[in-house]
Amino acid sequence: MKDTKTKKICKYPFSYVELNKYGNLSCCCSAYTDDYFWGNIYRKPFEEIWNGKKAQAFRQDIMDGKYTRCIFDRCLGIDENHDMDYKKASLIAEYPETVNLSLDDTCNCHCVICRDKRKVLTKAKAEKLEKMIDTTFIPMLKNAKLLQMNGEGEVFASNFCKKLIKKAAHTYPKLKFELITNGTLCNERNLKELGITDRIFGITVSLHAATKETYEKFVRGAKFETTMKNIKYLNKLFKEGYFKELSLAYVITPANFRELPQFIELLNELEICGQLLEFRDWGEASEMNRNFKENDILDPNHPDYEEFAELLNNPVFNSKFCQMNDVIRNVQGKY
Repeated sequence: MKDTKTKKICKYPFSYVELNKYGNLSCCCSAYTDDYFWGNIYRKPFEEIWNGKKAQAFRQDIMDGKYTRCIFDRCLGIDENHDMDYKKASLIAEYPETVNLSLDDTCNCHCVICRDKRKVLTKAKAEKLEKMIDTTFIPMLKNAKLLQMNGEGEVFASNFCKKLIKKAAHTYPKLKFELITNGTLCNERNLKELGITDRIFGITVSLHAATKETYEKFVRGAKFETTMKNIKYLNKLFKEGYFKELSLAYVITPANFRELPQFIELLNELEICGQLLEFRDWGEASEMNRNFKENDILDPNHPDYEEFAELLNNPVFNSKFCQMNDVIRNVQGKY
């Protein structure tokens, strides 16, 4: 249970919404709440879910300081950017300030961490989503300050994502955007096409490697040189103040953990943050997930666990640009 004497509680159940590719709605990354969903956007209107019984029960649990469904070692925890005054909390919440839409898993590449082949929406699904832009998604954003896309696929490979971003940017001139991308298409031309270069809050590029050989084994269909060229372009915009945050993501597996020191050195060179992430069990999404135990290097019983733990003692991981959650941090110092 969280200490509520400070009267600060997590703000996410009151101001954040996330939709995954199945239309399931949660108030946080589902990995942090053990896939506890409030409802499905394809079955019920947003308002009925956002302030429905499950939503109110979840908020009450947070207000009581119980945090029953929260997985704290994965969550980055409550800090000054993620908390709110208890007195401002209510079981019935206004429309969210941050909306994360990960509805389209279309991608121009296939990263072996998350899928076995490239994915494209069926014609029927694409038409359904595009019809919902005006009826569902744009109205959801009426109080939003930030729109995040796309944790399931590639923003720049998705017609739905691009249409929604353009419509949202036109409808809400003060809205900011945060993009998750594999970086292969995140270049000057495609950013200009969206028309939001000066309205981006942050960009995260999924890299998962520090060398060409490993990168192209992980991100099938991508070229390391192209992605690095785009990252350097984004870093130029970041340094010029076009957006507030730029980071590189690195999901750790037995196949890439030995390159972590090189990855941190890359972060130091670029002077941008890197997110070290544990490999998670997403079910049957890819061969790596189907063989989860073989790839879960954070399991103390994994044959590479001891070497990984020793590697994390390298002073390079003290870099201010290296970010890791408690799941990974707790491995440090084990050997």
